[in-house]
Amino acid sequence: MVKKLIFMLSLLGMVSYLFGCQSEIPTTKLPSSFVLESYRSGGRLITKQYIESDNPVYINLKNLLLREKSGWESVTVSYVPGPYIFRGGDMTIRCYKNLIVVDFSLNDEYISKQKRISEVISTIGLPAEP
Repeated sequence: MVKKLIFMLSLLGMVSYLFGCQSEIPTTKLPSSFVLESYRSGGRLITKQYIESDNPVYINLKNLLLREKSGWESVTVSYVPGPYIFRGGDMTIRCYKNLIVVDFSLNDEYISKQKRISEVISTIGLPAEP
């Protein structure tokens, strides 16, 4: 009986921890504009352009983040650049084919979240290869 109780408490703690690792990203903190950088597969910067909130790519990115605002996983690893990186304010968004990584500051703490989403790049209206 005691072993079963210990097992159940351990399982409950593990489930609570795992649910705590998944959360939302601050979609209300999106800056009014981004610097959009595109990179070659080797990590070399190709282009850098400013996009405002009325740009279709900005709008598509914002809509994607709003649709996918929950279920993000905390990450502590760093990623190679791009192919596309959005930088604005205290937020950096790295877009890969089927993955998006959002770095942001919250209460003076730097946080990194990721989420696997199919066809991120085409969803936001960018070419598959920069």
